[in-house]
Amino acid sequence: MMMFKYSLKKTLSNRMFIFWSFVFPVTLMFFFHLAFSTIYAEENTIDPRDVGIIYEADNQFTSFFGSVTDQIEVLNEIDEDEDTLYELLGENEIDGIYIVKEDSIEVALCPKYSETDAMIIKTVADFYIREFDLIEQALTSGDMEAVQNMINSLNADTDYMSQETGIYKEQTNPYNWYYYATIVMGIMFQAMAGVNLVAELQADVGERKVAMRSSVSPASKSVLVLTAFLSRLLVSLVISSFSIFCMNRFFEIPVGNRLPQLLLFILASNMFSLSMGEMFGLFFKGPVQTRGNKGVALIMTSVFLSGEMIATLPGMFERYLPIVNDVNPATVLNLALYRLVYYEDLTSFYVEIVKIVLLTILFLTIATMRLRRQKYASL
Repeated sequence: MMMFKYSLKKTLSNRMFIFWSFVFPVTLMFFFHLAFSTIYAEENTIDPRDVGIIYEADNQFTSFFGSVTDQIEVLNEIDEDEDTLYELLGENEIDGIYIVKEDSIEVALCPKYSETDAMIIKTVADFYIREFDLIEQALTSGDMEAVQNMINSLNADTDYMSQETGIYKEQTNPYNWYYYATIVMGIMFQAMAGVNLVAELQADVGERKVAMRSSVSPASKSVLVLTAFLSRLLVSLVISSFSIFCMNRFFEIPVGNRLPQLLLFILASNMFSLSMGEMFGLFFKGPVQTRGNKGVALIMTSVFLSGEMIATLPGMFERYLPIVNDVNPATVLNLALYRLVYYEDLTSFYVEIVKIVLLTILFLTIATMRLRRQKYASL
């Protein structure tokens, strides 16, 4: 118990560890929030286009067109006479004019039209011409639900995001990947606690007095290793949980409603990170600071490849070199968290967790066997 308290106190007193595992990730998410909080909504919100309608015929084709445009939210019909509409169009006061003939629709656009304007206005006309017979039947029968379904299909054509039906349980936001990658980065920085754990138990790496105290302890080396690991794991779990809480509460990034699986992710990812840090401490050469710096370099490389700065990188690797995603620990953790939040089927989430757990068991086994067998004659 004394060793546990000592390790816990020492971990909490490590300011650099607290900074990189908590302060830095939360600060980075704050800047992401400033940069990305409104981008997705702006990209996926279509402002209504002001349009006029000129009818050059009087039949069912022309009469039903007005009924349909009245229900399309992306259009705002301007009710003026023909001359006024052309005048407004020339002055860029309206975005376009529909010229509805007996069985066709021409589109006139303002001089300063954008590609988005042209796409939206032209799509409505093309949609109406293509679906006229069905719309006529639905309107004639009074089946407004059928009409609305057709209009929804029109809106789907102007959606910026496309998803496979049945995979996602809620609307995804591609910018959220940066937040999840930042959470994973903070968790992976917990590896520095693993490096320090090794330093406390090896006189040739860390503080000599600390290692001497561990060597003369009546407790077995395995118990000392386990105690040091659990004390750091406790701190890591608290930090990661609070970071995720901040992400969800203050930056409004979804974490799903699957608490048991989320706790499993937090536990598995932190145990992996600590065990990976033990590998850094055991097999890298040099003083503890040098070993830690080498570990940070590897972690930042892993985090970068996982899409922390370029969210499309994992997708590129998946297409051209998928093994990178399979072996990169940061990507594995990112995918696990992302799939936990957004996927209906959690099979792929558990696959990623199994990968992490197997590596953790391997790392812990190697670290425990190596540490418990080391002795120092100078002590």
